[in-house]
Amino acid sequence: MNPMSRKKRIKVNRGIRKKAVRGERAASSRAISSERARSGRAVTYERARSSRAVGYERAESGRAISSERTRSGREKTHNTNMGIVAGIVASMLILAFLYLFVVTSTFATKPSLTKSDLASPLDIGSGHVNWVLNEIGIYKLHPYLLFGELPVIEFVITDQSKTFTTTVTNNYPTTVAGYTTNPDTRFSMTSADFATLYASTDVLAKTREMIKSGLLKVEVVSKNEFALAVKGYKSIYDALSD
Repeated sequence: MNPMSRKKRIKVNRGIRKKAVRGERAASSRAISSERARSGRAVTYERARSSRAVGYERAESGRAISSERTRSGREKTHNTNMGIVAGIVASMLILAFLYLFVVTSTFATKPSLTKSDLASPLDIGSGHVNWVLNEIGIYKLHPYLLFGELPVIEFVITDQSKTFTTTVTNNYPTTVAGYTTNPDTRFSMTSADFATLYASTDVLAKTREMIKSGLLKVEVVSKNEFALAVKGYKSIYDALSD
């Protein structure tokens, strides 16, 4: 055998093995690169999916919090509105009570008083004055703020220098002879005019007539207009001015 040919074959074989090794290394490198690329894509996808999931959870949580805040805000607004409505209703009821039972005394019951005979103007006494004032409507008066000072009316017979003081307790007038230091209102008239008023079949209408003609004077003595209103004098003044 030719020695040179043997050497060539050895070189050729070595070259072939080297190429094979290089090919295997290249294939292995490509496989590793491919695996790394696939793994990278998988990691990227997983991260993206996880990020989307976290974002969705955050969005859901935000919507839930926003919904709860909205619901809570609506409940607070509703409760506030209900409180305002309840306050308005309570205020209206209080005002209605004050107007009906304090200012105007709409439901006050007129007491039945005996009308005594009056033979002469010289005989005018506390009973006669008490009956006239009851007919005018002073039974509608009541204490200041329902539990304070009583209503006090002074009635003067000018030509006889007679003075009577009337107080109202539980819608019932009581008249006594004598002065009072601090009356709410003062009525003044002559004995003859009082006798005429006393004999009238409609005392309230006759009182209005005498006030307009100046035969009967009604003077507001108290300067506390609020106290007068609360005691119920508005209903008396309104009745006398109709």
